[in-house]
Amino acid sequence: MLRALVIAVLFLFMGGSAAQAQPPRPGLCTGLTGDALTKCLYSDTDDRLRALGSVPTTAPTSPTTAPTTVAPTTAPPTTAPPASGDWLSGASGTEAANGTFGTWRGTPVEIATFWVNDPALYPIGPKISGCGGCGEWAGFNGPVSISSSPANWQGWSAEANGANDTFWTAVARKAKELRTGKGQVYINPYYEFNGDWMPYSVARTAQGQTDFRNAFARTSAILRKEFPGVKVVINPGAGRTVPTDMWPANSAFDVVGIDTYNEWPWCGTASCQGTQISRIETIRLQAAARSKPISFPEWGNSSVSSSAGGGGDSPAFIDAFHAYLSDHAGTGAGQVVYETYFNVGGYDAHYELYLNGTVNSRQPQTAAQYRARF
Repeated sequence: MLRALVIAVLFLFMGGSAAQAQPPRPGLCTGLTGDALTKCLYSDTDDRLRALGSVPTTAPTSPTTAPTTVAPTTAPPTTAPPASGDWLSGASGTEAANGTFGTWRGTPVEIATFWVNDPALYPIGPKISGCGGCGEWAGFNGPVSISSSPANWQGWSAEANGANDTFWTAVARKAKELRTGKGQVYINPYYEFNGDWMPYSVARTAQGQTDFRNAFARTSAILRKEFPGVKVVINPGAGRTVPTDMWPANSAFDVVGIDTYNEWPWCGTASCQGTQISRIETIRLQAAARSKPISFPEWGNSSVSSSAGGGGDSPAFIDAFHAYLSDHAGTGAGQVVYETYFNVGGYDAHYELYLNGTVNSRQPQTAAQYRARF
């Protein structure tokens, strides 16, 4: 019931009928900035928001006054692609963007992930006075992983027939404009499409899966035409399977991105980590069979035991996940190209490790083990 409420409220925000839901807590995003604001305002209704019970129904409006551009800080050097046996290690969130997360963990952030359904791609655009998330990653010269979905959602049949061609064209052109020469760009359209928590979740029917395959191929072709060199990521969530008939043609994507969290169920010891690993291994094997490498645009540990999916301090999860990355690192079929830890505050499960200069007191051992491993 809660899941249906969350999805219905989000669909209202994304353009659905006002009769479908009323916003119980429209001020949910108050006080959030950067990636946290982006995820809250736009399309994050997966397991991490179910416990909140609501999402806002309005997005921030464009500034009414002329924007004041602020010069970015000194950018780090462009990160080279991972060598065989290695992977790019990154994070999301304000601390990752401003460099303090890398300083805290002792190694620089090599790749960034952010979420946006505005083709202006404001997190990598110029800094604008009064816009907390604008330009957050503008000074970052490494690779970026952009998870995106169109706000004007009309269904997979409409998508397959070009309903959002203009949106995807604008996304690709803006990414090319802002990121050419600054490292590899990965674009993850319709992220977590295989779940049941997004407005664009794919129906597990023959027609639903056909429409998705056709739509994904169409979007991929637009992204590649407008931005040659972009890598298109098909990005399922590990909490649900990807049936054979849901996979687009191999030619439509370059990387298989997997979003995975230690929750639903949560595991705090080494003995149960096999369950967590098995969820991602299933998708990794599907990627390998399609001759594609994999990535982890989102991963993290739920630190709150009372959250809907369970949680707590779990250094064992960090150990198991790092071992998995080490075993499968590289750029070949079924190998890990990159991962980005979800270090974003503002969520009931509190996945963040290091925020506002402080280690998350709910998972100090997890944070310490992350620093030791990464």
